[in-house]
Amino acid sequence: MNDYERRHRLSIKIKEQYPPGTRVLLNQMNDPYHPVESGTRGTVMHVDDQANMHMKWDNGRTLALDPELDSFRKLTGEEIAEEKQPRKVVDFGDDCQIVLPDEPIDCSRLGYFDTLEYECWDLVKKYCDHLGIEILPDEDGEEAVNFYITKQLQDKILEGLQEVGVQFKFEEQIEDESEEIDDGENQGFVPKM
Repeated sequence: MNDYERRHRLSIKIKEQYPPGTRVLLNQMNDPYHPVESGTRGTVMHVDDQANMHMKWDNGRTLALDPELDSFRKLTGEEIAEEKQPRKVVDFGDDCQIVLPDEPIDCSRLGYFDTLEYECWDLVKKYCDHLGIEILPDEDGEEAVNFYITKQLQDKILEGLQEVGVQFKFEEQIEDESEEIDDGENQGFVPKM
């Protein structure tokens, strides 16, 4: 049997297991360029004759799954029921609304927001360019970055989110909670920055 026939037979099985509308959770996508992030949920739109699962990911992407290369699973009945629970929507100003996460957001995995700091700095550079302000390189001739300003931008964004009810856990708070659990105490969590 050639590869085309093998994939076609596989597609028949996949179509039975994952009909349109099936909700899945992505464990890992084997795409060397721009994979959908692990942990993303999505809905199966259809399965083609070569077993590719065409998806509508919750983050807006549409990259297909390859059942032979990618790792994923169906959502459980409990997970689907949780998704159908009413979400708490709050005003975020100027007709913008956000959905409050059910749990405090664990920021320890964000690596101190390193990536976002550079994106904040890119925004500062755009403002400087727009205003005709030149940013000079540092002593080594490299691009100078003002992390004080980027931290202020991040803090303002996080403060705005906290004001409407979003809760965050930062690395030191997670360590403190671990110690509290070890001591047999659980006094709760109060986000602070």
